[in-house]
Amino acid sequence: MPPGRISAAEPERGASGLDAEVVVVGAGPVGCWLAAELRAAGVDAVVLEARESRVAWSRGFVIHPRTLEILDSRGVARQLVDAGRRLPSWHFAMGSRRLDFAVLPTAFPFVLIQPQARTEELLEAHLNAHGGSVLRGRRAVGLTQYPDRVAVQVRDEGGERTLTARYVVGCDGARSSVRQAAGIGFSGNPDTITGPSALVELADPPPPDQYMQTREQGQFFAIPLPDGRFVVSTIDHAVMHEVDTPWTAEMVRASLIRITGTDYGMREPERVSTLGNSAKQAHRYRDGRVLLAGDAAHVHFPMGGQGMNLGIQDAHNLAWRLTAAVRAERAGAPVPDTLLDGYEAERRPVGERVLEDVRAQMALVAATGADGAALRARFDALLHEHPEVNRQYALRLSGLDVRYPAADAVASAGTAEADAEASAGTAEADAAASEEAAKTAASEEAAETAASAPASAPAPELTDGDPRVGARVPDLVLATADGEARLYDLLREVGAGRFVRLRLGDGSAVGSTDVATSTYGVGSTYGVGSADGVGSADVAASTDTTASTAGTDDADPSRTVADIAALSVRGPEWALRAGWDLAEAVLIRPDGHVAGISAPTSAFG
Repeated sequence: MPPGRISAAEPERGASGLDAEVVVVGAGPVGCWLAAELRAAGVDAVVLEARESRVAWSRGFVIHPRTLEILDSRGVARQLVDAGRRLPSWHFAMGSRRLDFAVLPTAFPFVLIQPQARTEELLEAHLNAHGGSVLRGRRAVGLTQYPDRVAVQVRDEGGERTLTARYVVGCDGARSSVRQAAGIGFSGNPDTITGPSALVELADPPPPDQYMQTREQGQFFAIPLPDGRFVVSTIDHAVMHEVDTPWTAEMVRASLIRITGTDYGMREPERVSTLGNSAKQAHRYRDGRVLLAGDAAHVHFPMGGQGMNLGIQDAHNLAWRLTAAVRAERAGAPVPDTLLDGYEAERRPVGERVLEDVRAQMALVAATGADGAALRARFDALLHEHPEVNRQYALRLSGLDVRYPAADAVASAGTAEADAEASAGTAEADAAASEEAAKTAASEEAAETAASAPASAPAPELTDGDPRVGARVPDLVLATADGEARLYDLLREVGAGRFVRLRLGDGSAVGSTDVATSTYGVGSTYGVGSADGVGSADVAASTDTTASTAGTDDADPSRTVADIAALSVRGPEWALRAGWDLAEAVLIRPDGHVAGISAPTSAFG
């Protein structure tokens, strides 16, 4: 075994004739998080990584609040936070007026500085804790799709072999071999500007209020790391357009002196990378049984530190959809195209917006002369004079403002899993019916179910007009019969891949139909009150206000919906101002976004 190889057993072919249910290509933060979510939900996922060992150096250093919330919902965030460096403000286009993260509605109102190598190490350990591992030294070199599976050609030191799975996900970066093998285009603007990223020790570092400087000659930016080193970058107007020249240590030193007048006692850099402003996006995020996430789907200049965060959030959205699809296929049920297409429908616009934001920042940074200085001064004044503008930009960069539109794509998960339950005992001949006919039938059934939803059900304010529907559910402080509890702690007990019905107050007033009927107009196709083995009457009659049922066999990930009951919402204060204490029931998707809310219409006046 070559030095540095992390030993992992090859997957064994299961009863289905597959080597795995999902093959994830790429063991960076995105791939490890996706695989961990799948395995936690009971899906057999394996991770292939071309490198023999983890990379010691870091390409990214920034973890934003929404990503910390996602990690916290699985018990991972605190280790990173405790070892990292918190910054209560962040920049937009390296401007002198900072964005105030301290006022954001989250338990993590800061930017966390943590080398990506440490994040990768922790997320791989999280994957290991769920029985997963990284198969290192395995490079995906080709793939072939079939109606019921995908075959991945894998090359290692012993030659080539084929792994078969239901799905394959490319989390293998900007030069994704999965994307190329699937024939998915990748286009955008080429590099027109470059700058360095150097990991260095500074004998005479600038004071914190000078970590970011804008001068006539360009911009200087320093990120202080927890170990005392710095990552320094510049946008040097004198050389930024020399895109064919890789940056060197001496070029970095000269650029620092040219912009700031000093090199801050820079010692020989441990690493120098050349960053370009190329911004590209995959033409599609899904091609049949092949999907893309992270840098395989989108790349941009690391302005604002959004890249890794965007990828982890991609993976969090995709994991529950793949879980639902796999569960349905196990039972021979059809998988509506809208289930997996919903991943692109929700995440592609988020990626487009990030690319647009980064392009805008680069335009501000690269503008030269008096005109450029005036433009930056005007934007800084806007952030200073209008706190709400400052807050909105902070929400965008933090990822907290992502809100998915109401769509049938979300509800298709319940349709697939409910069909799986019904199909478990079906004869083999029925399971072999035409795939296209089955998909059509499933779509028609969903439409009929929505049309026949009981007219007598309450009409809560559950439409797309409620700003919380489609947004992420915050970490509410709940009053329960056993005392106060954090919602994210309870979601952690529930586990991955499951919808959660949060009932507040007197549970007898809220039946499952009240919540599900209003969920994007799809009704019981979510499986609420049926696919999880709990009847509607059982839920509606329950007045148990214990914190959670997740500690019993209800934690079985093959069951669709978990119940959490609480007396009331006690906080945080910003959550009360947003009206969360007035909700009667909330249906929460497995990725932590709100599928529906039942509340008095007057609450949102």
